[in-house]
Amino acid sequence: MILITDPLQRLSLDDFLYNHNFSDEIPIRLILLDEVTDPQNVGAIIRSALAFKINGLALSQRNSPLETSALNKASSGAIEKLQIIELSNMSREIKKLQKFHFSIYGLDGNGKKEVYELENETGNVALILGSEGKGLRRLTRENVDTLIKIPINNEADSLNVSNAASVAMFQLQKKILKN
Repeated sequence: MILITDPLQRLSLDDFLYNHNFSDEIPIRLILLDEVTDPQNVGAIIRSALAFKINGLALSQRNSPLETSALNKASSGAIEKLQIIELSNMSREIKKLQKFHFSIYGLDGNGKKEVYELENETGNVALILGSEGKGLRRLTRENVDTLIKIPINNEADSLNVSNAASVAMFQLQKKILKN
C-alpha cells in the first residue's frame, strides 16, 4: 500500500489572528522560534507546547526546519495537533502581535527579569526563543517587551533550547494547567 498525503500547512500570522477568538477569559499563548534549526529541538518544543496548552508555534520562514519525519518523530505526532505558523519577518510580526495586545517575552540569559514572573501573566503572551548557538537575534531582543532569564547554576552556560522552552511554558501556563 502507498499512502499519499499533502504536506502540513503552515498558517500566516494574519490567518492565525483572524481565525482565533479573542476573549478576556482565555488568553492566547504563542511560542515563536527565532531561527531554531535543529529538527529534534523543534519537535521537542512542539510536543511540550501541546502538553502545556499553547495555542500555536511560529517558525521563521527561513532558517527553520521543514516538517520532516525526524521533526514529526521528535514531536510524537503533536505537530498534527498544534497550529504551526510561518513568520516572514520576526521584527514586523512582533510589532503586529503588540498591536493585538500581546505581551512579548524573549528568553535570554541576560534578561533583567526571571521566568517566574510569567506565572502572573493573565493576557495574551508570545514567548520567543532564540537559536541553539546564538540565542535571540539583536533586532528580536530590541523589539520584545521584556527579556527574561531562567536562573541556573553558575557552572552551567545555558540550557538546551527545548528544555528552556519547557521550563518557560510550564511557568507561563501554571495557573491554566490547574483548571
